[in-house]
Amino acid sequence: MRQNRKAIFEKLTEDTEPPNIVEEVKQTELPPSVKRLSDKYNSEIGHRREFLWSWVFNVYDHFTLDSVPDRHIEATKTRKTLMTIFISIVDDIAEVNNDRETFEQARKIPFPNATINRTEEMDLAALSIAEDGWDELINQLSDAPRYDEFLSQFRYDIRQGLNSIDYSLLVNETPDIATQTGALQYISHNMVFFSFMNIDLMASPEFSREDLATVRELFWKAQEMGRVCNWIATWEREVHEGDYSSGVIIRAIQEGVIEPGDIEDHPEAVIETIKRSNIEERFIDEWFELYNQVDEFDENTENLMLERTTETLKIIMVYHLMGEEYI
Repeated sequence: MRQNRKAIFEKLTEDTEPPNIVEEVKQTELPPSVKRLSDKYNSEIGHRREFLWSWVFNVYDHFTLDSVPDRHIEATKTRKTLMTIFISIVDDIAEVNNDRETFEQARKIPFPNATINRTEEMDLAALSIAEDGWDELINQLSDAPRYDEFLSQFRYDIRQGLNSIDYSLLVNETPDIATQTGALQYISHNMVFFSFMNIDLMASPEFSREDLATVRELFWKAQEMGRVCNWIATWEREVHEGDYSSGVIIRAIQEGVIEPGDIEDHPEAVIETIKRSNIEERFIDEWFELYNQVDEFDENTENLMLERTTETLKIIMVYHLMGEEYI
């Protein structure tokens, strides 16, 4: 772990014993529906490490609204992991394969009235696995006690996640449109935190709709924090993939630290140049600013549904730092 990452890790764990996340994740037994889908992904797509699916399943031990009763926790973890695999497949189609034709069909999958048109030129395997994953997710979600009540909200929020991937694809097609504001405002939705929130709300029989605006307001900040966590953990891998959509890379280009063509021509040199800059440290500082805002937000609300939010977001960053070699 590099010095700046080690410093943030030590700050976040100064009051607690750091968990042995890697070993915990390796010992995780995935639910059958997740195992089946992840096995299909690993064998037929395989852009991401197998470790990732167990890693996210473990993250959801912490990233769940307090309103979800214990009897629904395991189901929501399973559903959110299925959601993660689905959005990862669509993201791979766009950002790894730069396959707009397949992406334009894959983005229709969550919407029942959309017609998916297939051609031989498309990645039909990825499209089929994404459909399979979405069908399994909806099948399980339909058992949630408040599925119908939050379904339209869920569909709206997943549309924002898909629009985020569209923006990332557009950035990779035309890097000169990329801006730091766009990276946060658009690409943050790729974390699909609002979709995870909706999955929790569907499984929250006692949640009061009077608190809905409060929860959504908090999730704006939480999603930005999650996006920064992910950028810090994955930007080096994305350089090797030729992916321009990471906020770290966008900032490096905008500030003249690197030139766009350097990523494809000299990826290792780009990584070393960015490491020598203060870009990563500034993102970490910005994460702590958001963390303090969320902490203040928690202190000023009596809503018990948010009681453990700040601690949860801290744990998510720790998970990213501990698992950066694997995700």
